Amino acid sequence: MSAIQLLRNEKDVIAIPAGQTIFHDGDPGDAMYVVLEGVVQIVHNGKWIEDVEAGSIFGEMALIDDQPRSASAIAKTNVQVARVDQKRFEFLVQYSPFFAVEVMRIMARRLRQRLN
Repeated sequence: MSAIQLLRNEKDVIAIPAGQTIFHDGDPGDAMYVVLEGVVQIVHNGKWIEDVEAGSIFGEMALIDDQPRSASAIAKTNVQVARVDQKRFEFLVQYSPFFAVEVMRIMARRLRQRLN
């Protein structure tokens, strides 16, 4: 089981209808999200960046660098997401090295995709 799959049991689960914005570019980054069901579209300056599907995360960058959101997240379909706040994120990074490594792998993959 991957570290991200462990987050499927988070208590703070939110249902979001298709088309609703989860957060906007420039918003404060107070949480990251795990997609439990559905697809979330990541958009920057009106340009599609990535579709995040069930089992993956988004919004983690703002927790790592304590900067405003760098893109908007919009529910492409009806979605269920688990919200992971800063305190929970820091706990997971500290006590689960596999979680930290998996977050870094996801971020590295996304960076490589944008460079190609």
